[in-house]
Amino acid sequence: MTFDVDVLYSTDAGNLGRILAAIDTLEGYYRTHPQQHLKPQLTHLASGGHNLLSTRFGPLDLLGNIGNGHSYLDLLPHANSTDVGDGTTVRVLDLETLIAVKKR
Repeated sequence: MTFDVDVLYSTDAGNLGRILAAIDTLEGYYRTHPQQHLKPQLTHLASGGHNLLSTRFGPLDLLGNIGNGHSYLDLLPHANSTDVGDGTTVRVLDLETLIAVKKR
């Protein structure tokens, strides 16, 4: 069991600006050097790597790809839409795909 939230995101240019705004709202910064409060930049998110952040709500892992390089678009057909309240819908990988990706 982990206590962070993993988000696989689209590296589409339009989406990256929204992610940066969300990180700012969440007061996010890289957790590897917490004393410096370094924030991700557009180039960090566009690289498709892992951005491991601390936020005012706890740990947040922003993942440009997972498993053997699977991107958001690769896995979108394997995601189910789930309403989390207030009209907010998130996509969650189906269990079979999540297990398969984690094994790689």
